[in-house]
Parts: sequence; structure tokens; C-alpha cells
Amino acid sequence: MSTAGGGYGDPLERDPRRVLRDVTNGLLSRECALELYGVVLATDGLAVDETATAERRASLREARRRAGAVPGGRSTESREGGPAPQDRAGLQGPGRPINESLRLIGTGDGAWIVCRCGRALCDGADNYKRHVLMARYPLSRSGPKAVTARGQELFELREYYCPGCLTQIEVEVALKTDDLLWDVQLTL
Repeated sequence: MSTAGGGYGDPLERDPRRVLRDVTNGLLSRECALELYGVVLATDGLAVDETATAERRASLREARRRAGAVPGGRSTESREGGPAPQDRAGLQGPGRPINESLRLIGTGDGAWIVCRCGRALCDGADNYKRHVLMARYPLSRSGPKAVTARGQELFELREYYCPGCLTQIEVEVALKTDDLLWDVQLTL
């Protein structure tokens, strides 16, 4: 559906100097730098405006909160049968990495999936996507060169964010009618 790879990690955490390098090398437009990576370039396009970039990234993170909703209308404030997200006692330590933003803390029935910010998301045996913010977008959000193909209206771009720090955890393309994809199933 797209002519390029999705990259790795939260685009708002990419080093602004690398984004600038991509713009100066013609790999990325100024508009994409601003909208996707939250990087504001100086008027001459030769430097990063650090203050404006920090403000833009904060604005984009807040936009994630407004655009996202927890699938099924669940609350992000507490987890039945487990600690509230703000109760981090016993959920500290390195744990076992799931991806760059999530880790598994504990073992067996006491295992929890926790964001790197310390936010407890869910029981380790559950699909974390059921407990984070999800925003749904048309495929065109994937970039200016998104392929237009017959049937593309059947699909959507889904972005998942930690409800605490608003870090982008995952991006996927799915049929609009599909339930949440469960791509990380852990054996506890």
C-alpha cells in the first residue's frame, strides 16, 4: 500500500539532526519533517530550530491523546485484578524487552506489560493493544506516495500510543473490519 518502509520506533523520538540531514539530501520534505517527525527547520533550512521542535513535538503528542481512544471504550486508569497504572511498586526493574517501548515485568500470573515510562498497561497474558490509545487513519496518512489501489478503502492505518507518555508503540495496516491484531503473544 506504500512505496516505502514504515521505519522503526516513534518518529517523534528521531534525532532532529538526522531528520535535517534527510531533508538536505532530498530524502524527506520540510513538510514531512514537520508533520511526521515534529522537526522545525530554520528559515534557511540549514539548521534545526530546537525550541520550536520541542514545542511542535509536544503539540503532536497532545494530538495523539485527542485522536486516540482505548479499543472497546475501556478505561486506561485501572486494571481489574491488578495494579493501577500509577502504582508502580513491584513493577520496576529491567524486565524482559518486548519491543523498544514495552517490557514484561514479573513472571507467571504476576507478569505485567509495562511501558518504558513505567505505566503498567495490562496483564502479561493479554493483548496490550486492548489497553492503550489507538487512533485510526486512512492509508494516505502513511505518506505522500501511498499507493492508491482498488480496495484500499477497506483498510486503515492504526497507531497505538501509551496512555501515559504518548509514545507511539505500534503502527499497523489492517482491514477496517478486523479485530485488534494480536502480534505479540507471550508465554509466561
